[in-house]
Amino acid sequence: MPALAQSASCPETILEAMRAQGAEPVAPSHVAFLLEGQTRSPIVNFPEAGCFALLALGAGLAQDVDLRVHTASGTFLGEDVTAGPQAFVRFCGAAGLSVALSARMTKGRGEVRIVALRGGPESLAALGPAVAACLPGQPGLHHAFPRVQRAPARGSWDQIAASLERQLRALGYALQQDAGELGAQADVEVQVLVEGGRCYVAAAYGREGVIDLDLVVLSPDGRPVGRDVSAARDASAPFCATSGGSYRLRIRRQRGEGTISARLYRFDPRSSFDALRARAPAELGMEGLSPYLELGARARARGFALSPLGWGYVRGVETVGMPVRLEAGRCYAFGAAPASESAGGDLDLVLEDESGDVAAWDLRRDSRPLVFHCPASRGTFRLEARLRGAVGRVLFLQGVDDGGAP
Repeated sequence: MPALAQSASCPETILEAMRAQGAEPVAPSHVAFLLEGQTRSPIVNFPEAGCFALLALGAGLAQDVDLRVHTASGTFLGEDVTAGPQAFVRFCGAAGLSVALSARMTKGRGEVRIVALRGGPESLAALGPAVAACLPGQPGLHHAFPRVQRAPARGSWDQIAASLERQLRALGYALQQDAGELGAQADVEVQVLVEGGRCYVAAAYGREGVIDLDLVVLSPDGRPVGRDVSAARDASAPFCATSGGSYRLRIRRQRGEGTISARLYRFDPRSSFDALRARAPAELGMEGLSPYLELGARARARGFALSPLGWGYVRGVETVGMPVRLEAGRCYAFGAAPASESAGGDLDLVLEDESGDVAAWDLRRDSRPLVFHCPASRGTFRLEARLRGAVGRVLFLQGVDDGGAP
């Protein structure tokens, strides 16, 4: 366990040493909780020319993190696939470059912080003995990273759709409507019928040739209730319906050429989540049951079993919070589930440490926020929930992973 605590403190040790040498962030860092074999690839835009330090810093139970860097168009720039939870790539480039930082959890699981800094040393070892203690003891040991191609590997439409459907079925979703081929127009709208008090995922896919697709879900009164505007050829937007009726899926092809398809999946609380249902507080009501069950299923897929912490009441743009005591060497999952009267609102969740710094957050436009965190040291953190578009009760949830097998 001491080695684990040391690993958890290494990201901040490395970043402090970088800042001491004058390195400055190019963009806000990206934090993701990854299981073994998972990859996260945020895109960073470099407005100025110069030399940059790119890092993927693993903490908690992360044992080996790799980093591959390429431009948004697929040109390979560099990689670090040495064994260890910290990965570092340095490159010099022109102004206006968009770069994808692909961090992969090769072994273990836990938080990975992906950081882009202007300046910095030629290597992490040059930062001094404190950082050197965080580096692997066997430099030069490499893993076989996926083959670098001219463009990042992307599956076919059928592979993308099948992969998302498998993930959604595992969480309790079932296909409700397949809109099929929608043509090759740049802007498309699809009408779907939904039931009040149910939660859904709308999905849109671009055929070969489509590079970037955006999706916005509109309620009957034209209010956006879900969206996915990430840079990808597929998009998925979760949302919960406060009332039944005809909703619209507004799909826009931002880049590339090709046809578009769309599907709607419904979360079914009658699916096989008997253990989750048994722990559901009766106060949630029917409208609050679907978000609660999906939160539990998503956390379970990452090795956590959620349990209720307590209730809060949110009105207007106020926040409601509660303190939580966290231990070093463990990873935690936190969620917030709305009760019936607040299930249609936009519920956000933030975890702050003792100094008030944000440790984890979920600010997506839905009512099912879920965050993960592996603290470097023990302390009293604070969960803060904010509800927009509704007023009512919120149930805080917590799951703990003590480092055992999932």
